[in-house]
Amino acid sequence: MSVVTTISEKCQRCYACVRNCPVKAIKVDRGQAKIIEERCIACGSCVRVCAQKAKKVASDISKAEYFLAVEKEVIAIVAPSFPAAFPEFPADNVLSGLYELGFHDVEEVSLGVQLTIPEYKKLIEKAEFPVISSFCPAVVGLIEKHYPDLIKYLAPIDTAMIACGKYIKKHRKKARVVFIGPCVAKKEEARLRGRGVIDAVLTFKELKKMFHEKGIDLKKIKSNPNILHNGKAKLFPLPGGLLANLGYKLDLSNQEFFNIEGRENCFEIIKNLSTGAIMPRFVDILFCNGCIDGPEIDSDVDLITRRNLVAAYARRFGEQAKISAAGLDLKTCFVDRHVDYPVPSEEEIKEILKLTYKIRPEDELNCGSCGYDTCREQAIAAYQGLAEIDMCFPYLLHKSRGEIEYYRNRLNMQRREDLLDAIIGESLAMKKVKQLVERAAATNSTVLVIGESGVGKEVIAQAIHNLSSRRDKPFIGINCAALPELLLESELFGYEEGAFTGARKGGKPGKFDLAHGGTILLDEIGDMPLNMQAKLLRVLQERQFERIGGTNTVEMDVRILAATNKPLKQLVQKGKFRIDLYYRLNVLNIYVPALRERKEDIPLLIGHFMEKMSIEKRVSPKIVSDEAMEALVAYDWPGNVRELENVLERAMIIADGNIIKLEHLPAQVRVNSRPGEEVKIKPLKQAVQELEKSMIENALKLTNNNRVNAAELLGIPRATLYQKLKQFGLL
Repeated sequence: MSVVTTISEKCQRCYACVRNCPVKAIKVDRGQAKIIEERCIACGSCVRVCAQKAKKVASDISKAEYFLAVEKEVIAIVAPSFPAAFPEFPADNVLSGLYELGFHDVEEVSLGVQLTIPEYKKLIEKAEFPVISSFCPAVVGLIEKHYPDLIKYLAPIDTAMIACGKYIKKHRKKARVVFIGPCVAKKEEARLRGRGVIDAVLTFKELKKMFHEKGIDLKKIKSNPNILHNGKAKLFPLPGGLLANLGYKLDLSNQEFFNIEGRENCFEIIKNLSTGAIMPRFVDILFCNGCIDGPEIDSDVDLITRRNLVAAYARRFGEQAKISAAGLDLKTCFVDRHVDYPVPSEEEIKEILKLTYKIRPEDELNCGSCGYDTCREQAIAAYQGLAEIDMCFPYLLHKSRGEIEYYRNRLNMQRREDLLDAIIGESLAMKKVKQLVERAAATNSTVLVIGESGVGKEVIAQAIHNLSSRRDKPFIGINCAALPELLLESELFGYEEGAFTGARKGGKPGKFDLAHGGTILLDEIGDMPLNMQAKLLRVLQERQFERIGGTNTVEMDVRILAATNKPLKQLVQKGKFRIDLYYRLNVLNIYVPALRERKEDIPLLIGHFMEKMSIEKRVSPKIVSDEAMEALVAYDWPGNVRELENVLERAMIIADGNIIKLEHLPAQVRVNSRPGEEVKIKPLKQAVQELEKSMIENALKLTNNNRVNAAELLGIPRATLYQKLKQFGLL
């Protein structure tokens, strides 16, 4: 678990943490900014800038209080920057306050500085390459996780905290050691390299909380006579403090020794070292502006005042007697903890930018509202699953206007081109369909829409109605295959009160009543019973009808559209559909091609459905990878557009990041995802078995090895799946 975490209920989508994180170790998921432990260097930048206090640093207060309550010997080791954290109190009062809390002894970490300095001197004298100080855990984390090529330059020597802890543990084997300082990264260091040496890590902010809860007033406290001091090492937290302790002086004309503070300077020196632009003997790098500027220093005074407080405290004391490190192993090692993230191609970056309406270079405003310096950086982060598309503020403004237009158009579509745009497709076949729709809308004739199930026949019918002079009147659809004959008749024509047992009091208007002045769509007309066909024919001819149980004739003013996925001519020949009704319906015939007949429209449909689902479900749109797009285009789509929409909705749900990849698609779609691959002829039985095994393996992978769900996904009984698992050696 990361040292810094997000309190989700406090996170307000300001992206300040993204903007200020130097290594972009923040993943935005459904608007929540989460810390990515594998990238985080625990520098505390996100904690500093979060105005909502949504970033939480892991606390060791309860652990320290437990030790103080049950252990006999608990020793505090305090970072020498503590005078800067408590500017309103004498330094001795702060140390005395630790005794009041119950600590058996108090040591300053400057003890660890004295122990490690001789090791540094020996290393620098013998080294044939640059030596980077390893005192700052944020710098060590930065190198291990983001610049692993520089690990060989890191001084393989314990930090002052670890060295101090080892020294105490050597002489007081049963003692508990609690480090107290301004640094968040020290908590991470203690977890990684301080096991058995550092038992707890408190920040100065946590220490102040403990003082407050225990009612310890540092102004009134008496100085404890057991306090020990050493002088020069106390300068360690100041810029140049390590070089001063090593006895080196900065010579501007001789660039052998560098002293670097602050994160911008830190990145500059590291990049120069990584490229070989500079090769100094020794570099002391502090991620903050010295330890007096640590993220949990919790001090209201400026840096200059803090520096003066620490320096004044150090001047009070002379050199302490040398401490021997004999018998202590102060060596450490560093490991490559770098994690590679996928890098998108230039085309993929452009596709992601298009999703936020950035088509041309001048569309890339680089406003930084998303937390990234440039739109391209945000696009790369979106590809890597670290950012969401709708983090872009200009895009959100555009999208909010788009949502208004979307819903307004659904309620009241006016422009002719907008109405035709509802029919997605630019293939030659769909252009012909659009032309026929325009012609059909200009007349009041009956139209028969023909096409396979799922091609979008109702969309065509709706477009005809919306383009017609009846657009302001109702559009009513009814599925003729979904209702039994008696119920279908009552649904179409309505009924009077008392027409049959259970009839509603006052009767019920039928679909023809409800569609008065507008349009009615008789969907799946090929499944209408013959008796109902005769009644419908009479209505079409006479333009009037009677309700069930009624005696009055109702005049009808309704445009009739019909749709079917069945070959009506063949049904006529078989006597299952009336020929006179067929000719009455087939005044104008519109054939809607199957999706496999217009594969060039698939990318357009995918883009349409992605945007539609992101608006309706209020989620960030996702990008379809090139590999997944190839599979989607290659698939034959027996369920047509309806199946495509369902597959995309499923993929949008199960895809964790912003990219819909091949593995997010159903097994049947992925089977045809290798275009251009040479087909090898083999016995049919063997080929079928290989395909079955592959689909079962994919189903198990998609369901995280849940066999019940895998069987359901494959559409086979569970018992059959177990037989196949046994057959293919997958049990």
